[in-house]
Amino acid sequence: MRRFFPALFSVILVASCAPGGKIARSQPIVPSAKTGTSAFENAIAKAGKMPWVNGNDIQTLVNGDEIFPAMFEAIRSAKKSITFETYVFANGQAAYRFVSAICERARAGVKVHIILDATGAIHRGKKNMERMRQAGVDVRIYHPFTIPYIHRFNNRDHRKIMVVDGKIAFCGGAGIADAWLGNADTKKHWRDTHYRVTGPVVAQLQHGFNENWVKTGGPRLSGPDYFPPLRRTGHLRAQAFNASPTDKNYTIPHVFRQAFASARKSIVIQNSYFLPDRPMMNAILDARKRGVHV
Repeated sequence: MRRFFPALFSVILVASCAPGGKIARSQPIVPSAKTGTSAFENAIAKAGKMPWVNGNDIQTLVNGDEIFPAMFEAIRSAKKSITFETYVFANGQAAYRFVSAICERARAGVKVHIILDATGAIHRGKKNMERMRQAGVDVRIYHPFTIPYIHRFNNRDHRKIMVVDGKIAFCGGAGIADAWLGNADTKKHWRDTHYRVTGPVVAQLQHGFNENWVKTGGPRLSGPDYFPPLRRTGHLRAQAFNASPTDKNYTIPHVFRQAFASARKSIVIQNSYFLPDRPMMNAILDARKRGVHV
């Protein structure tokens, strides 16, 4: 199971509540696909609608003291492009430092594309937006509130992706706000995990960004500045799969149900939000009946 751990936690999330029972019936799982086997790999690839790719390196970053320095170092190294997408972006020290780093690279000629969720980034700060746009950063807001499209307002963008030069990627749980600063050692600071990713799977993360970039009205990004040839940087197999309620693409609950059904020893869940639908809850309870520790 250890070899799959980084990939399973590199999930790209879009907040949604799938109509559980109906969706689950259309997404059969393979109970016999035990973790650590080729059958499990194939079942997860089918559920996630994304192939596994070899040769990746995934570094775990815990809390702001590790997350932000790694992200800022990558931004400073950018030569051609930066794509960035997040849910929470709140004015403060973290946002100021992020905007400063991004603007410096944009003025140096790096192409910078940013997606901010209209709800999660409601406190993004007018000056931050002005600074980025004056520096030439292309900033787009995901699903702003408008009467003609009020039906989609609750479809939020929870993807947290940054890709530098198409070669170095970050994803995980952290947004850009002062709550993520520090090491979760005060009541004001949050505990979170992010991942620094290199290797062929970076292209899958870039495709995830590109999907929402087009939805915000941006032109589809292509070419070597965004999708360069990617060499092997490590020994991990990984996949980065997407989910979106607007596309009726409920891959995340499908992958989770398959993982629960494949577990033979333990299931460990750590999440800020735990709202399992009935099929997912049943999969967890079925695992307990098999003697799996949850």
